[in-house]
Amino acid sequence: EFEEIKNVKLHKSFNFSVNIFKKTIKLLKTLKKINADIYIFRSADIGVAFAVLYIKIFLQKKILYMLAADAEATKKRQKHHNGYLTSLAMQIVYKKANIITAQTQQQSDIFERNRNRKPNAKIKNIYNAENNEQFISYKKNTILWVGRLAEIKNPKLFIKLAERYPNEQFVMIAPIVRDHIEYGNTIQEKAKKINN
Repeated sequence: EFEEIKNVKLHKSFNFSVNIFKKTIKLLKTLKKINADIYIFRSADIGVAFAVLYIKIFLQKKILYMLAADAEATKKRQKHHNGYLTSLAMQIVYKKANIITAQTQQQSDIFERNRNRKPNAKIKNIYNAENNEQFISYKKNTILWVGRLAEIKNPKLFIKLAERYPNEQFVMIAPIVRDHIEYGNTIQEKAKKINN
């Protein structure tokens, strides 16, 4: 089953509420059925490492892995943010991926220095506020933060800014994700207590 949007097929692989064994089997079947030349991943996760191994060994296809955060650049930071098992599993991804992309030159340099592999390319974030003159003179009504409520995204900083600038209006669009429910609930409760 897939949905097609502008000639791009979006395959549905599994539902997170299903048990791990059913999810894994469904994912592997979907990956095989897609039969892509290159599989693209972007997330430090044990499941990603497992899928990469399956694709490389059984499907014998290519992998493009996109570094999702600066925490992936060093083993120590990744272990802190993603846990020991994920950090260990991601070693496989970094070794087996045919292509690795970084988001910034700094991320690329740190990754190369700490992982002994230079990312093949940089794919920058689409929006760079620092170089956009139109926003300097634009009247600002709100300060927006969009991102999942995970420690690696640092939503606590946004909360601190809202507390520091009580005369500004802050808006947070941030879902609680399954791997960080307790953390997400804590951030959500703190945000509710701030009036602006």
